Amino acid sequence: MKDISLLIGKPRKPKNWIVQDLILQGDQVLITAPPKAGKSLLGSQLALCATTGHQFLRWLIPSPIKVLYFNLEVNEEIFVERFEMQANSLKLTVPPGSMLFDSELRTFDISCNLDFSLIKSMIKDSQASLVFFDVLSRAHDV
Repeated sequence: MKDISLLIGKPRKPKNWIVQDLILQGDQVLITAPPKAGKSLLGSQLALCATTGHQFLRWLIPSPIKVLYFNLEVNEEIFVERFEMQANSLKLTVPPGSMLFDSELRTFDISCNLDFSLIKSMIKDSQASLVFFDVLSRAHDV
């Protein structure tokens, strides 16, 4: 444990924001809500904004980044149609190679060493700065 009073007012290292004042490089963020509440649409909007450098809701994207999106929920055609609808509504063009996605993997168990190694390898190979797992319940058996 630390005493916060000893840290207040002390110099801090510069922060590497992915989404200004919301998501730092290396953060793990979980979007939770009941089924059909819009989690996937919110996630895809964030992915689209991050890869194009467009503002996400009220938060700025300091610079466009590479995104990897594991689409575990809907078929690929629906997934692409959603992104196309969102991009068109904001008049955004996704730069080639800036957003990768996988719709082949429909489920995996992150606690299984073989599955974990596969996911880890895919993330490393993608060189993405932001990774989405949609929907997390298909990534474990708990």
